[in-house]
Amino acid sequence: CMKREGTDLEKVINSDKLLTQHKDNIVVFSPSVQNNVSSTLVREMLQKGKSLKYLVHEEVLQYILANDLASFEAWGGKGVAQSRGA
Repeated sequence: CMKREGTDLEKVINSDKLLTQHKDNIVVFSPSVQNNVSSTLVREMLQKGKSLKYLVHEEVLQYILANDLASFEAWGGKGVAQSRGA
């Protein structure tokens, strides 16, 4: 389990029955390079109309745009996008 800024892994593990059961098998490590890109950050940038070009891989960006994820409520849109080809 990789350490991540803003996440209390001990709390996460202790709050889940399955994780607590197998706590001795969980290896916690720090990444050699800090990467604070999260889905929350991506959604926030998208909602603000900011570029995601250097934040996510080009294929991820194309998927977000092709599937109109910005229109989904969970991504800050006003509702679920219409499926393409329907």
